[in-house]
Amino acid sequence: MAIKPEMPGAALAMFARLSRHSAGTALTIALLVAAWFVGSLFLPEYLFPGLGQTAHKLGIILSQPATYAAIVVTLQRILGGFVLSSLFGVALGIVLAMNRPANALAMPALKIVAGVPALTWVLLSIIWFKSTETRVWFITFVLAFPIVATNTYDGVRSVPADLYQMVQALRPSQFALLKLLVIPSAMPFIFSGLRISLSFGGRIAVFAEALSASSGIGAQMYTMDQMFDTAGIIVWTILLVLLLTTLDMLLSFVERHWFRWRVEATH
Repeated sequence: MAIKPEMPGAALAMFARLSRHSAGTALTIALLVAAWFVGSLFLPEYLFPGLGQTAHKLGIILSQPATYAAIVVTLQRILGGFVLSSLFGVALGIVLAMNRPANALAMPALKIVAGVPALTWVLLSIIWFKSTETRVWFITFVLAFPIVATNTYDGVRSVPADLYQMVQALRPSQFALLKLLVIPSAMPFIFSGLRISLSFGGRIAVFAEALSASSGIGAQMYTMDQMFDTAGIIVWTILLVLLLTTLDMLLSFVERHWFRWRVEATH
């Protein structure tokens, strides 16, 4: 089996990109920690706890089994709302981009939904739904799907007209047109919308938990707030950031795998 001579170069280039990215991340974290340390020297601990106090609180929280239960609950809510908003948003964006009557009817409604403040949906969900899970899923869904739908719409609309004409010359079915041209061409926009909605939806889910749930990361942060435990709030925030960063990395991996042909085509 022949070995492609360009593969070592590709591997070295990928390693160099990862090294630069890791170095930049490490430098950013170091600067944030340094700023945190300096700030803690000039502010009272109850307002801005130091690194030692926060690390001690982190150890206490991580030693409690309830912590991992709260993380799992929040993860389920984030993923549930994300999957629903993604499926509906992609489907709606495609329909709006390819069907003029649907666009004329639904696009104004989509803009109105996207313009409603998050707090309004939270308060309405508390009135409308008895189940905590339904509240959080609804809030995450209604605030995230317009992002996915708008990006999908822009992606489908960006497909060049000459490509449409070339594919339609083959007389494909509507499903074949979507499979062969529309969806592949719109995928960069779709992935962009998915990453934005995942990050935004995750933060909204925790916000909803803080106001309308008794479990999850948001509920834990609200409890710390009631106890004036600033270190606890910071620790739970760090855990949330780590969770969302992990989910974003997984989605980035899927995106790179989907577009691996671009990397291969450049070598």
